[in-house]
Amino acid sequence: MSMSLNKEQFSNLVGLLTPIFQEVARRRSLLTLAFFGAENKYSTVPIEGAAVDFTTALIHHLSHAPADLLALLEAVQGQYEGNLAQDIEPFVKQLRQQLSSQLVTNIEEQRYKLFITYRRVDWAFAHR
Repeated sequence: MSMSLNKEQFSNLVGLLTPIFQEVARRRSLLTLAFFGAENKYSTVPIEGAAVDFTTALIHHLSHAPADLLALLEAVQGQYEGNLAQDIEPFVKQLRQQLSSQLVTNIEEQRYKLFITYRRVDWAFAHR
């Protein structure tokens, strides 16, 4: 399931995040903060190079995993309060809504069945 970003939203998000990804050390820091212990979430995105290229590739990659994109945006909000946090809030809300509706759908689709059997030695206890 991927987050449905139209071209305008995608460009807007890239434009918002590119300034904070100017330095490679800051990229590593934010990615580690967002995905501590799960480097495989972003390992296919080349971390070196121009900030706009990195940000574009990262957002494209994470847009296929809404929970991961949400983790990144929440890490950014935690580190950069103020205008940037407010500007990415609509994306955070959209992701949370999408993920919560997906969770509700998955729960509704699951049907649990319980089958209980008793061993012969428990027969008397079960039929009191």
